[in-house]
Amino acid sequence: MLKFFLHKARATKLCRQKFACKVKLYLATLLMASNCFAAQNDRHVSEITSIIAAQNLEDKKGLIRAITPAELEKLKKYQIYNDLCDDVITRIVAVEVEYIDFHQKINRGLIYVFDAIAPLVVDLFKDLQKNKIPVYGISAFKGAKFITNNKITNIIPQTNYNYTGSFACRNSRGLNSRSMHAAGMAIDFNPLQNPFLQIDDASGKVVSVHPFDGVKNVNKKTKLRINPKQKGFIDAKTQKIFAKHLFVTWGGNWHSPVDYHHFELDKQVANLLKIAPLAYGKIIIELITQNNTDDDKINKIKELFKSQSSNSKQLTLAEHYTQNPNNFMQKIILELNTEPNIHTPPK
Repeated sequence: MLKFFLHKARATKLCRQKFACKVKLYLATLLMASNCFAAQNDRHVSEITSIIAAQNLEDKKGLIRAITPAELEKLKKYQIYNDLCDDVITRIVAVEVEYIDFHQKINRGLIYVFDAIAPLVVDLFKDLQKNKIPVYGISAFKGAKFITNNKITNIIPQTNYNYTGSFACRNSRGLNSRSMHAAGMAIDFNPLQNPFLQIDDASGKVVSVHPFDGVKNVNKKTKLRINPKQKGFIDAKTQKIFAKHLFVTWGGNWHSPVDYHHFELDKQVANLLKIAPLAYGKIIIELITQNNTDDDKINKIKELFKSQSSNSKQLTLAEHYTQNPNNFMQKIILELNTEPNIHTPPK
């Protein structure tokens, strides 16, 4: 343990540039971080929150913090979190963001996201505010009501639900696979102005719209949104800002379903961040977002490892990482790094 702190102190002293300093400190704390993020199953709320509290979070002026036991209980009460997400709940953090509402007033909201992308989310909403892109509201809990029948409580979103949020332990609508929301790596943005359209694959017709009142903001025949000048409408500028902060996939480009309010990370990058400790996750994100941020660097990483896959099967980034984490990190630092003083991880 003494050697660990001496190594960390030495790395701190030797740092000269911001990102170089981060890399050295992250690598020094990697072993400790890895232990923090081991999968935790079948634990009580108190045990889970103790793990969350022990994480070494990067607090951007107090905007990022561990979720509290009370918050975790509330997430369970509102069916936002359940035991199916025990493998990821220790990586979910609370992020306080500032935004401009529909009345041009500055407000604050709380959003729950995956820890490695939390600083990105803070910067995302700063960018939206800077560009005067309004948000109706941000909350994981507002806009829903409890319906109790025969001692069974269901939570029904209001028909005009319009709150921006992220973490929700559930499958994708109409699918048996987990949604990116279940890892806190997707954001639903102003859903009323940008509704979700469930499409019947056989007929190609819109069979349902969510939220329900979002039907007034879409042409069901063309499946296109209307009223592009209304507040909260996701336009090309908004899409570009989300992509800048790694939310490169927009559900408005999908054919079935069409999810106009949905943004998420590239799936391969998301799955890589899930298994990498926070220390490595931060390095991966820093490398991708150096200088100009877009999905070109994501594709560059994919191409870097594509040639190493066998002809019969192309391995994902997460699979390449699992084979040799240190070797994986060395390769992407050498390939993507633009800072002169970055050192590769030890072999």
